[in-house]
This record gives sequence, C-alpha cells and structure tokens, in this order.
Amino acid sequence: MHKFMAAALLLAGLHPLVTSAAAETVAVSVAGAAKAALPAIPCDPERTGYLGPRRKGAIARDTIVDLGRTGVGLAGRPGLAAAAVETPDQLRALLLGASLIGYADPARGATAGTLFAKALMELGLAAPLKERLRVFPFGVDVIAAVEQGRIEVGVSQATEILSRPVQFLGYLPEPYQSWTPY
Repeated sequence: MHKFMAAALLLAGLHPLVTSAAAETVAVSVAGAAKAALPAIPCDPERTGYLGPRRKGAIARDTIVDLGRTGVGLAGRPGLAAAAVETPDQLRALLLGASLIGYADPARGATAGTLFAKALMELGLAAPLKERLRVFPFGVDVIAAVEQGRIEVGVSQATEILSRPVQFLGYLPEPYQSWTPY
C-alpha cells in the first residue's frame, strides 16, 4: 500500500490502523466497508498536512475532514427488478418477496449483519423468514453469494456492494440505518 494511502487513512481518523514496515511500505488494516473506497482516495501529504506515520501529532488537526460516509445497503442479483426500499413497509415487501436473503454474521461483529438482524426483529420478520435467511462470515461473502446467484438479496455495507457486479437496491431505511463516516 502506498504511503499516501496511509495519509488518507490518518486523515480519516483511522491512524491506529496504519503501521509502517519500511520507509516506502505501509501496511493497512481496515474494515471491509472502507476497502473498496481506499484506492480511489487521492492524497497529497504536503497539501493534506500529513506529517509522518506513528508520531504524536502526525496530522495537523486543522486539515482533518470527512471524506464521506457509508451505510448499510441491499444488493440484488443481476437482473432483479428494482424495488423501492425507502420505508420500513417497502423493505418488508422486498424481504417477503425474496427467495433467499443473506447477511453477515452479527456474532462476528458485522455492523451490517447486526443492524439487519435488529431490523428483522423489529419488523416481525425474523420468524417468518427464518428458512430463507442465510448467515455468512463477512459482508464480502454475502455480496459474492449475490453475484454468484446463490442468494437473491444480500445486506452489507454499501461500499462492498457498489464495487461488485450486483444491483444496488438502496440503503436500509430509517430507523434501521447507521451511517459510518470516513
């Protein structure tokens, strides 16, 4: 990973995830939600105020800005008819009409999976959909299953959905959504 990418992570407040293995090599550990977006982040250390890795005050405070945000989204297999998911009732209709639905394992700490499991409970759909729900280790596994046609609808971070050849159906509606800033 290029050292300028480390600067972008530092600017995004992810400095604990950046380690320097050598002067030109930087190892980055980051949640799946941010993985797809990282290569697209331009970073000029002189302009951004990056002062070097692993130093107290390594970032000039007045240069820290939000790069964006991501939320939990719904992916559909290619060719799935688009459906509105802007309200809880629309989400309910989509889920009731889906043959198989996948989400990341809340027990592994998956944010999207945890939020979706809560939404299922609040919508009263956990029991009615039990036979159609599939739990995967990680969000990337969910989206791969959608891409391969093994499930019809998948729930994961939008950044994981938008980087794959699947259909983005929309974000989880309020009150089930949780936005992650970067």
